Amino acid sequence: MEETTGQILYETKHHASRPFISNYPPLNHQQLNEGANNSYISRLLSSSGIAQLKERWRKHGNPTKVRRCASLFVSPRGDLVAVASGNQITILQKVDEYQKPRGIFNCKSITSFRCGAWSETHDVLGVADDSDTIYLIRANGEEITRISKSHIKSSSPIVGLMVQDDVDLKKSCLCTFTIITADGLIHDIEISQDPSASVFSPLASRSGTMLKQSPQDMICLDYQPELSLFSIVCSAGSLQLTTNGLYSLSLCWKSGNLALEVLVSTQFEGFFSIPKDYVGHITSPKVSISPRGRFVAALDMGGSLNTFKFDKEQRALSKCSYGEGNELHHGNKDSDKGNILMNGVIDFAWWSDDILAVAEMNGNITMINICTGAMLCKKDGTMYSLPLLERVPQMLGKLFLLETKPSVQNNESTKEIRESSFHLMECDRGDMNNKFDWANFQWSLVSFSERSIPEMYDILISRQEYQAALMFADQHGLDKDEALKSHWLHSSQGVNEIKALLSNIKDHVFVLSECVGRFGPTEDAVRALLDLGLSITDRYRFSEPEVDDHSKVWDCLVARLMLLQYRDRLETFLGINMGRFSLQEFKKFCNLPIKEAAIALAESGKIGALNLLFKRHPYSLTSSLLDVFAAIPETLPVQTYGQLLPGSSPPPSISLREEDWVECDEMVTFIISRVPESHESYAQIRTEPIVKQFLGSQWPSVSELSSWYKKRARDIDTLSGQLDNSMCLIDFACRKGISQLQPFLEEISYLHQLIYSEENEEMNFSMSLTIWESLPDYEKFKLMLIGVREDTVITRLHSKAIPFMKKRFHSSTVPSGDEKTDCSAESFLVRWLKEIASEKKLEMCSIVIEEGVREVHNNNLFHNEAEVVDCALQCIYACSVTDWWSTMTSILSKLPFPRDSEAARLKERLRLAEGHIEAGRILALYQVPKPISFFQDAYCDEKGVKQIIRLILSKFVRQQPGRSDNDWTNMWLDLQSLLEKAFFFIDLEYVLMEFCRGLLKAGKFSLARNYLKGVGSVSLANDKAENLVIQAAREYFFSASSLSSSEIWKAKECLNIFPTSRNVRAEADIIDAVTVRLPNLGVTLLPMQFRQIKDPMEIIKLVVTSQGGAYLNVDEIIELAKLLRLSSHDDISAVQEAIAREAAVVGDLQLAFDLCLVLAKKGYGSVWDLCAALARGPALENMDIASRKQLLGFALIHCDGESIAELLHAWKDLDMQDQCESSMVLTGTEPNENNVEALAKMVKNLVSVLDGPVPDGLLSWQYVYKHHVLSLLTELEARAKPEVDFQSSESLHGLISEIEQTYNSCCKYLKFVPNPARLDIVKRFLSIILPADGSFKSFPCGSVWRVGLAMLVDTWIRMMNDMHEVALLENSEERFCLECIMKCLKVFARLVAEEKVSSSQGWATVFGYVGYVLVGDVAAEIFNFCRAMICSGCCFGAVADIYDEVMAHFQREAGSVADFKKEAFSIQNLRDLYLSILKTILQELTDESREHQCLHYYLSSLSKLAGDLDNLQCVRQAVWERLEEFSENFRLPNHVRVYILELMQLIAASDKNSKGFSSKLKVEVHSWEGWENTHNATANCENAAADGISNKVDASNKFTNTLIALKSTQLVSTISPSIEITPADLSTVESTVSCFLGVSKFAESESHIETLLVILVEWDGHFTRGEIEMDSGEVSDGGNGWGNDDWDEGWESFQEPIEEEPKKSAKLSVHPLHICWMEIFRKLLTISQYNKMLKLLDKSVANPGEVLLDEENARTLSQITLEIDCFLALKLMLLLPYEAVQLQCLDSVEQKLKQEGISDKLGVDLEFLLVVLSSGIISTIITKPSFGTAFSYICYTVGNFSRQCQESQLSSSGRGGSVESENISKDHVDLFTRVIFPCFVSELVRSGQQILAGFLVTKLMHTNPSLSLINIAGACLTKYLERQIQILQDSNLSFRDGVGLSEPLLNTISSLRDRMGNLIQSSLSALSHDHR
Repeated sequence: MEETTGQILYETKHHASRPFISNYPPLNHQQLNEGANNSYISRLLSSSGIAQLKERWRKHGNPTKVRRCASLFVSPRGDLVAVASGNQITILQKVDEYQKPRGIFNCKSITSFRCGAWSETHDVLGVADDSDTIYLIRANGEEITRISKSHIKSSSPIVGLMVQDDVDLKKSCLCTFTIITADGLIHDIEISQDPSASVFSPLASRSGTMLKQSPQDMICLDYQPELSLFSIVCSAGSLQLTTNGLYSLSLCWKSGNLALEVLVSTQFEGFFSIPKDYVGHITSPKVSISPRGRFVAALDMGGSLNTFKFDKEQRALSKCSYGEGNELHHGNKDSDKGNILMNGVIDFAWWSDDILAVAEMNGNITMINICTGAMLCKKDGTMYSLPLLERVPQMLGKLFLLETKPSVQNNESTKEIRESSFHLMECDRGDMNNKFDWANFQWSLVSFSERSIPEMYDILISRQEYQAALMFADQHGLDKDEALKSHWLHSSQGVNEIKALLSNIKDHVFVLSECVGRFGPTEDAVRALLDLGLSITDRYRFSEPEVDDHSKVWDCLVARLMLLQYRDRLETFLGINMGRFSLQEFKKFCNLPIKEAAIALAESGKIGALNLLFKRHPYSLTSSLLDVFAAIPETLPVQTYGQLLPGSSPPPSISLREEDWVECDEMVTFIISRVPESHESYAQIRTEPIVKQFLGSQWPSVSELSSWYKKRARDIDTLSGQLDNSMCLIDFACRKGISQLQPFLEEISYLHQLIYSEENEEMNFSMSLTIWESLPDYEKFKLMLIGVREDTVITRLHSKAIPFMKKRFHSSTVPSGDEKTDCSAESFLVRWLKEIASEKKLEMCSIVIEEGVREVHNNNLFHNEAEVVDCALQCIYACSVTDWWSTMTSILSKLPFPRDSEAARLKERLRLAEGHIEAGRILALYQVPKPISFFQDAYCDEKGVKQIIRLILSKFVRQQPGRSDNDWTNMWLDLQSLLEKAFFFIDLEYVLMEFCRGLLKAGKFSLARNYLKGVGSVSLANDKAENLVIQAAREYFFSASSLSSSEIWKAKECLNIFPTSRNVRAEADIIDAVTVRLPNLGVTLLPMQFRQIKDPMEIIKLVVTSQGGAYLNVDEIIELAKLLRLSSHDDISAVQEAIAREAAVVGDLQLAFDLCLVLAKKGYGSVWDLCAALARGPALENMDIASRKQLLGFALIHCDGESIAELLHAWKDLDMQDQCESSMVLTGTEPNENNVEALAKMVKNLVSVLDGPVPDGLLSWQYVYKHHVLSLLTELEARAKPEVDFQSSESLHGLISEIEQTYNSCCKYLKFVPNPARLDIVKRFLSIILPADGSFKSFPCGSVWRVGLAMLVDTWIRMMNDMHEVALLENSEERFCLECIMKCLKVFARLVAEEKVSSSQGWATVFGYVGYVLVGDVAAEIFNFCRAMICSGCCFGAVADIYDEVMAHFQREAGSVADFKKEAFSIQNLRDLYLSILKTILQELTDESREHQCLHYYLSSLSKLAGDLDNLQCVRQAVWERLEEFSENFRLPNHVRVYILELMQLIAASDKNSKGFSSKLKVEVHSWEGWENTHNATANCENAAADGISNKVDASNKFTNTLIALKSTQLVSTISPSIEITPADLSTVESTVSCFLGVSKFAESESHIETLLVILVEWDGHFTRGEIEMDSGEVSDGGNGWGNDDWDEGWESFQEPIEEEPKKSAKLSVHPLHICWMEIFRKLLTISQYNKMLKLLDKSVANPGEVLLDEENARTLSQITLEIDCFLALKLMLLLPYEAVQLQCLDSVEQKLKQEGISDKLGVDLEFLLVVLSSGIISTIITKPSFGTAFSYICYTVGNFSRQCQESQLSSSGRGGSVESENISKDHVDLFTRVIFPCFVSELVRSGQQILAGFLVTKLMHTNPSLSLINIAGACLTKYLERQIQILQDSNLSFRDGVGLSEPLLNTISSLRDRMGNLIQSSLSALSHDHR
């Protein structure tokens, strides 16, 4: 801000500041001269000639230009400001106070900008540079265009640039700039902001307008758009190159056509050009008109400012004169004194119409009254460096100043900056342009804005210039309070400020609010504030008359209370902090309620401070007393604050400070009535005297205290575990008079004794008080015995537990009042003994029971003998251990015999227990252990007992070696004993049956024959015995893996037990049929495959169709059927039917005809359709018309209702043919007239002539038309099928035209043909379009094919329309069907035309529909048409369009509503339609009658989110559920279920690149958009609703499990067809491993192992993604089942407990299926597939985060492999990350090499080198002497390969080589020389073997042996390694390393190659370090 003398007040703001760019200014004169010397002219002229040329140029009126370092361009309203600094323009905007650039324009050429103008309407800036190039720039800095001087067509420089922002122009999108050149010409530029529309169009009629009466040498000008005035300074005549010349100032007026009219002109002296050798200040010349045009000011280059007054009415321009005494006058002695306003001016601008702002050379800015010459503001010493001034054209009192000054350096002082600025201002402009480095300067933008007195006062205050503000207030009579308030609020608010500022503020409300709400920085300041506030409020006493209920005085009284409260708080705070004061802490203390402050002190454990707080604020803290004490840390000893704890009554005396006058009853009444508790100041006004009067003392009651002490004791124990503190607390409470806590203290003491007893030191028992209290007495009794051992149990019982039991158990059972004692209550001891017995501590029970028996009469442990016996029995039955039968027997032997009334009952229980113990022994003997408790309730689970018996037999059968007959006999005796001792409720006959079943299963056929006859008193019925034999034989038979298996022999031997039984013989026949008859007929069925076939007729069909000619063995097939129990007449007929149908299929119509005649004679009706087809088929041998009529008549008898009409017409035709042939034979003539209509008419007339009924043999006139139409149609069919190319559009169009022509020729006759023949003919017309073979390829999309399709559909619509008309005339039911087809075809044609259905989809629809057209009802037509569309790939939207329109049409037709609703039940909505179609597709899929493409298109039709989305989602959900239900049908073949599940995964997948899907499937099936999230959400909701809990496995995982299980079953069938893998097998890792191990048992060959690998890879992806993080403790209930047969169905499975493997501490992640991989490696090792093992481990190298085997499995594998090959073992282990195992294998290799040496085979093992180098173990081998032999072997191998590689290279170059070198491959050479050898050398260097490394390298580099090795090896080694680094950098090593023997280790090679660069680099570093 600059202070004025009273006239002008303005605000100064500093805006953006930026540095000059570094490439400015251009070269100095010396550089220019040097450049000129090298120019073309310098080669022609001498240096003196150039100087003379320059002088002549200057004398010819072209003086030297002054380059401007900066310019300022302001838009009319000041919204935009452009700062030109050098060749850069920075554009600022008003919206951000000109702080940040809106845009920056950089000119590529080195120049500066002289003039410019803004088009504010279009935000476009126009500027001209020193080369007179015009730049048009957007406000964001983008260049629109630039216009060079040549486009202006003027040789004169540009002196002005203006914008025509008229009202009319604002409506235009074009922006017009006007350019004025020094010769007086005017040029217009019209420009648009759109770069593509940028044009330069000088207006021909207005361009080049000469300024009237104006000289041409214009120097500078100004334009005032509001007045349309130009002010121009130009040369008055010839240029006088003196200091001052004569110049002309003219005012011109712009007329409407842009012509300029000179209003007035005057001459004046000035300095507007630089003469030769001029030295002095140089200023840019400037002329400017005042805002209202009253004055004109002109500034020359010497800094002289001339002012002129303009009289518009007189058109006069006069100089303003000022006296010599004027304070601004510093005129030159040589000029007219008083005419120059100021000298030494650098720039000026108009502030208002009569006030001029002047920038002086010294940097001052002065405001001057142009009328009087008076300075209107004082100089305050602010100086601006090279200031430039510009006003805002449309605003008065607004200026911008641009300052250029040196950049501030870090070490540059303010004084140095100021001196640099002075030096800059004292230099002339020419020197500045040439001598200064502008890159070290920056510009700053400053604005001056006029302000009013109040605004200026506020500005002073806002800037915190308080002294100036106070002086300003005095000067202008303003209120000082605002300045004082602001000064106070921004001061340090100390004691001095309180006295100097706050005390002088008149606003007492403000002062009082500050005293109350402000906290001083020091204690003295706080006291001063409080004293000031109290002194202000002291004047308002209650005795004053103005105090009433509505007076504001109450606010002051409330404030006084708050001040008193703060003073009390201050004293308390100082006391608490021992006199130390902290502002922040005190402020926090005052703002806290006293309760929270006390709680804070209590939490911090400051008991002394808390005591002080209770003394100072007793009444305020009484209500929160217990909360405060509860906050004391529980770990703090109670003794430290015990004296503060509350007792049953409050303390007797309380002392407070003296009450203030305001703390009276009136104030209390006011607070009660006027201040609510929610008021913010409620807590601050409650001083202690007020609280005392208001509440008094509210001491807690005894019950409250008791509850608090209990809770506090529990909290202390819970949070700190210090039970001593809890006891101490309750003890304090009891001593303070709270006697109710005495029982609680006793309870704590019990727990204290238990925890701190000597016995607890061993078991480290702990328990919280809360839990101890909540425990029942029995639980506490148990805790008394926790950790007890067998040797201490009796002592602990007598010392602690029994006394506690007697007291507590007695108290709990003592009756009250008239109640009776319950003597049957179980004692704590009995309960405890039962529990420990269930915990498998029966030995301890035995010790206690023995002690109890000894002291039973003393009543120490038990009441009497009966209790001892009962307790012992309960303990025995509570024990779940199955091998402590001796202990149980021992317990029973020690029991006394009771002599009371319970003796008989207890004796019976003892007898049963002894029997149960014996039964348990037997079960344990046969490996089916059961606890003794099982026998107690065994009779309730008869089924379970039977399962146990079967399990015993199952285990006995499977034990190896097989059991002898004597063993089986002993087992029968044991089974009888079991029934006697425990299982008396089981029938002995059942046991005998199961025993015989076991004998048969074990192959004990002779022994089984004896037992089947009966044993002792029990025998088996014949049917039961036969059934057992048959079942056993079936099991043997169905378990056979081949027809030569021994199991088949066992089955036959089993059946030989009853050789004469008819049922048994039937079973033998089946075995014979499968093993002998079927292979003879060319069919091989394994027994398990045979078992899965439910209908024996399927086998017959399989035989018939299995191979060519098999059906000819009619007799053998019939015999086979009889063996398969197809022996009835109907069965034999069914076999003959199957043979006949197969014969017909393959073309053997003669055999089919013969069999059909036989079946017709038998009356076997199901073959009627084949008979009808043969009757109407081609002629055969021995087939006459009579035979045909016989077959056709049989078909008529047995056909369905729909075929009767068709067969009747065929019968008539056949009968007519018979009659015609008879007539021809009789008459010897042939039939033959050509005019069909005449013939028909003749026949019709003939019939009409006859009297009576028409004879049967006479043709009808309708038949004539029918025959004619059929002949035409047959001819067309015969011509169309072979001749038409369905892949040629021309051929297809020709066929459609022929169809249309043929139909046109016969349509008039067709209407006379009766139904159903007429509809049959129409169907044939429609089906002509089908290809001959019934198949078609997809048509290409295109307009030609769409036209053909439209032609065909149009023809069909016409056919349907004609038939519809006939049906309407006949009133037949077909009219609805025809109407439906027409509607479908019309909508379909529209969809094709709109391209909603592509041409290929349309043709596919036509071909798919034509086979199902005209089926009889509307619903079927809709169904078939929509199905054809869907199966052709049409989208859901297109199908919905046809369905909706057709359904809507028929629902509107009144005549068809009832029938239609009945027919359309299955398609009543789109959901039902899609489900019905899906049903047919799935049925066809099940029958495998069609390809899968139809289902693919069906699913893809629902892929897009189109049409009605609600309907689409409904259909999708229904389809998904149906597919899900279908996939869960276990009766389907596995491959069908796999296929469906794959489809479901694919349509729900968001990524088509998921692995496992075939490319064909991905192309044909599209995923459903938006279905993934919807389906998952729906599935989750359904799972949650069904299960009631969160389901861990979502629907997608379930499908994945099922899919993988089914795929695995398919894969494993190549190993064993009988194995089936279920989803449950893959539910957890454990179950998966168990399943895999079970499958692997059957894998024997290499192909089997390959199958296992494929299965494992399939599972690997599943568990790697999902199961690796699952709890490994989840173990399935799978057990030791006896195969997958029905024989042991329901038998219990038991698994021995498996100890959990401890978790490894390794950080690597072991593969979840590592056990499976271990099994794979075992198998591969067995069949010597060593390379396969290496390849598998090498693949895992690519995934370093996971290893295939854990350390234990790796160690096992290494032990097995070491026995085979220790080198192989080491290779395998080096590919795994277990160092200990690696070293073990390395030791074995070391020992083997020491014993056997290095063989030739070992010396060429490249794989060994690879794994040794890649694993990093090479450093261990090199550095440890214990592996010296291994190191020697490695060096030998490296040397051997080096020699071979060198010889191989010589051989390839034609220089010869050894035979051995020719055997090494090129890939191995590259691998060794480029990877292995460099890595080995680097490892040698890193391990300190530089000499050896150098030796190897010199050998490889062929160094001359005569050279010193030591001297040259180091250099060679360094050079070699540096070369390898260069090779790595220049090459990407794109070759495939090691394709031969090293192929298994490709990933290992890649890994070694990746780390090779770092390895070599580190070895180079080691070499350089050693050299130093």
